[in-house]
This record gives sequence, structure tokens and C-alpha cells, in this order.
Amino acid sequence: MAIESVSPYLRYDDADAALDWMERVLGFTGAVRWRDDSGRTFEADIYAGPAKIGISGGGTSDDGKNAILIVHVDDVEAHFERVRAAADTEVAPPGGPALRAADLHHH
Repeated sequence: MAIESVSPYLRYDDADAALDWMERVLGFTGAVRWRDDSGRTFEADIYAGPAKIGISGGGTSDDGKNAILIVHVDDVEAHFERVRAAADTEVAPPGGPALRAADLHHH
């Protein structure tokens, strides 16, 4: 079982302001922005060195859950079993769009 990469994904009310700040203050580079019809960024990628960070401009959550850590693994089922065995609560099995996307790459 190997971790292939880790991708942070951050949610902001104003993705453009967040991306501009990351470039200006932190020196992040290569922002690619996907905009809606009004010109507002709804999705973006930006780089901190070699690390890609996903950005959502779809607003923030009131419950404070505004960051996701996406872990790319070589064996989804094996990693799930490892997490399930260590968890002290019920863990939902992998599925949904993330698993289907990973399966496209034979993960």
C-alpha cells in the first residue's frame, strides 16, 4: 500500500481574492481559473512549488468544513480496510465520483 500524492482542496467565498493573495503574499504560481458566465472563479488550481492546491469559489460552509485533503493511493480497498480497522466509529466505504475517477487510472 502506497500513498501516491496528497492534494489539498480549499473553499472560499471569493476564490479570486484568495488566489490573488496567495500569489502576491505567499509566492504561489500558475493559477488556472475556471469562471462562470459572470466572470467569477468557481474552480481553480494553484501551485506552491510542485504541490497543486485545488480552490473552490463556491462559498464556505457554516460548519467550518472548508478544506478537504484528497489522498491518492495505489490500492483504495486496502487503505479503506486499514482505516476501518483503526476507526472507533463506523466508516463509510469508498465510492462516489472520487472512487470512479481513481478507478480510471487503475487505482
